Amino acid sequence: MSKSIKVAITEFDRINSNDPKKEVVDGTEVPFELAFSDRLTSWVNRLTSTPSDALQLACRCQHIERWTKPRDTYPMNKTGYLKWRSDLKSFHTERSSEVLESLGFELKTIEALKIINQKKAIKLNSDAQIMEDALCLEFLDHQLEKFAAKYPEEKIIVILKKSWKKMSEDGRAIALKISFTEADLELVKKAIS
Repeated sequence: MSKSIKVAITEFDRINSNDPKKEVVDGTEVPFELAFSDRLTSWVNRLTSTPSDALQLACRCQHIERWTKPRDTYPMNKTGYLKWRSDLKSFHTERSSEVLESLGFELKTIEALKIINQKKAIKLNSDAQIMEDALCLEFLDHQLEKFAAKYPEEKIIVILKKSWKKMSEDGRAIALKISFTEADLELVKKAIS
């Protein structure tokens, strides 16, 4: 990893350390988005042994400053949710681009990062596909159990089907090795059958 990539990752991590939402990781309270970017990086590194510079950076800024755009500031319906997600993609892309520009990164790297952050052409761009797989794996491994406790089974199965469709064969193979709870495993089985 080059010095400039390390500097950018340090800056993204510094920004994500400001997240007021916390979670406990190995007995220590950690800012949520910092913990999330650590998990995302771990998944990306399982999916490829040679991540591009843009992909290494994308792991650390995929949800940069997400806490500044809370879900409840949008209508609590499907239209509001979709608008929130769309606005977040633009916000994360713009914010991460600002950081990289301030650090003197080339336009080529910034443009590659934008494609990954916006998950454009995931079936055609290998880095965007790896990021999509990593995001799905992070959800399945770390968030599914909590999510399933809040929503009806039918909704969870629809979400899992959509996630499964977006994943690559490699991502799916890794997903099937996750240590799910018995209830979550049943949900996954129903979704992929």
